[in-house]
Amino acid sequence: MNKFYLPIVIVVFVIASALIIYYGFADDNGGLDSVLNYQNKQNASLTIDFGDKQRMFVGDVIENMTILDALELSSESSDLKYNFDQKINNLAMIDGFSNNGSVWNIYMNGLLVEESPDAIKIKAGDAVELKFEQNLQ
Repeated sequence: MNKFYLPIVIVVFVIASALIIYYGFADDNGGLDSVLNYQNKQNASLTIDFGDKQRMFVGDVIENMTILDALELSSESSDLKYNFDQKINNLAMIDGFSNNGSVWNIYMNGLLVEESPDAIKIKAGDAVELKFEQNLQ
């Protein structure tokens, strides 16, 4: 191959590879973000924020799965302990952190959710966060 054509072939190869990666993994948003977040779109994540530490769980989502179901599956696969108070439909305790001036707030994809964790359905790609926060009420 002529030395003149080698740089042209390399440039064409790089551009073609970039286009294949860009469009091959593209979703509605497209691009590199789709490649980096591909794994997250197949699972849901549950982060438990204790204030001074965090625990994170990632797993497959089953049909009609709730946040409470995800918490139960997470506790079965680890040493996590929790207590759900059915009288007030709220998390009373997670790993010894109980509602004593602070509460367990639920965030779904970054937004505060006021519903009970046994009523909130999750789907693949959701990011659920349980945060132990000061009770403002």
